[in-house]
Amino acid sequence: MTKTMNKISKCIITVACALVILVFSKPFFSNSQPFLNVNPKDVASLENKISTTISMSSLINPQANVYLNNFIFKKALHELSKPVGKSDLEVPLLIDSYGGYLGLMARTAQVMQFTKMLGIKYKCYVTNAYSAAFFLLVTQCDKRVILKGAKVGQHLAHIGNNMTTADAILDSIKMSRIEARALNQDPDKWYKITRQVGKDKDFSEKEMLEYGIATEIYDRKK
Repeated sequence: MTKTMNKISKCIITVACALVILVFSKPFFSNSQPFLNVNPKDVASLENKISTTISMSSLINPQANVYLNNFIFKKALHELSKPVGKSDLEVPLLIDSYGGYLGLMARTAQVMQFTKMLGIKYKCYVTNAYSAAFFLLVTQCDKRVILKGAKVGQHLAHIGNNMTTADAILDSIKMSRIEARALNQDPDKWYKITRQVGKDKDFSEKEMLEYGIATEIYDRKK
């Protein structure tokens, strides 16, 4: 009887923890729908170069996020374990997401930050990077290869679960400043560009290159 009760208690605690993550992890989505502007052949041409994908699911589903973070960490350790001269310590990722939860995004950022301290560099190919995914792109990726037609951008501050207007604005300002520092942009100007344009901010290819968001624009045909 006691063993059964202990199992039930553990299940209740596990479910409760999962609910806490979902409730208190603030949503950071774009209002836009999934983007389909990238040529599938461009993505297919990169298949052999990409280790894994940072997808919408991996930034909103706790279990998928754990799998993603474990994979990134193991891939980084694999590169670090190679003999000197046999690895460039670069981990290639595909980013294809138009949002995510801040709490889960922060966990992925922590894994990437830690491995970068060990010498790992991340080369990110992008089909879509909005909101939380955009934040990961500009703050954690050392090389940013944007596929032709990809949608890349940031959205206006908005109120999510258990947030006040002040919370939303403060979070938006804080994240904007981190992005600006990563891109060597003026913090006040960057906030106006990304959060005060009256609508979600979509970056053109010209702007992505101008602001340093893109290392290059990838076009398979060229």
